[in-house]
Amino acid sequence: MSGEINLLPTVVRERRIEVQRVHIGLIEYGIESGLSVADEKDLGAHDGRAKGPGPFCHPSHFGRNVDEALPCWITQGLGRKSSTLPSIRRQGYSGCNRKKGFRMFYEPHLGHGLPHDPFKAIIAPRPIGWISSLDQQGRPNLAPYSFFNAVHSSPPMLAFTSESMKHSAANAIATGEFVFNLCTRSLFDAMNISSDTLPEGVSEFEAAGLAAAPCRIVKAPRVAAAPAALECKVTHSMQLQDMHGAPLKGWIIIGQVVGVHIDEAYITNGRFDTAKAQPLARCGYRDYAAVTEMFEALRPTDGGGYAPGQKDK
Repeated sequence: MSGEINLLPTVVRERRIEVQRVHIGLIEYGIESGLSVADEKDLGAHDGRAKGPGPFCHPSHFGRNVDEALPCWITQGLGRKSSTLPSIRRQGYSGCNRKKGFRMFYEPHLGHGLPHDPFKAIIAPRPIGWISSLDQQGRPNLAPYSFFNAVHSSPPMLAFTSESMKHSAANAIATGEFVFNLCTRSLFDAMNISSDTLPEGVSEFEAAGLAAAPCRIVKAPRVAAAPAALECKVTHSMQLQDMHGAPLKGWIIIGQVVGVHIDEAYITNGRFDTAKAQPLARCGYRDYAAVTEMFEALRPTDGGGYAPGQKDK
């Protein structure tokens, strides 16, 4: 982030609440406040885009230096040695004590200004697609993908995305097959090991100490210890592109489920017991989650009950 601060305060009236917009480098911060018309004069005169330190827009910060009023991770990012207010400690994002009503907004292509990208932490939890496949020489491969989910129910279909052409995506495209293996809490260590970047042809099954089991329809093996595994035939593979049509490195692979393996130990009263299996999910940063409890609720279209075999409407 540039050390230059661009300030462009704007008062927006909506339901008697005014929102201050302050553009700081590449990031826009909005702070809801109850400014009166008289307070507007305290915003100061701004001819276009005023540059350099100046009064912050929030009423509680009138007359204070911008560096003092900004969230502390911003002053750190600017490389400034700010004067410390009692409510602000220079200990990074988690140490800041911000006003109630603070809202952050950023455009991803301009940057977020945080220590780590929050995108994956917001889109969370995400089921882990533990994908097994064979290369064209018949050598097994196993890797976890956090950009994964079911995309259709009849016929059942699922998809995983590789942000570059890695072994799993390349194998699935070349052979037209892959297997989804349900990763559970007890299998975390093995799954984590299988995420390592190993040379082509080296088996992640062996590296992680996992036994492979044969599938019924596809040639790729499955993880024997997984409570469930879905054999898939590739129906679509596509290189992603951005909104301008520029090609990206990522690829999405969509597969139709042609075979389902379930360990009967996880069937309870005729249902797959998700809480018992404790499937893992990927969150942001280096965080994971495990499903350990469930709750049930009827939908408005259920007609007061949920009968066996009932279809979603």
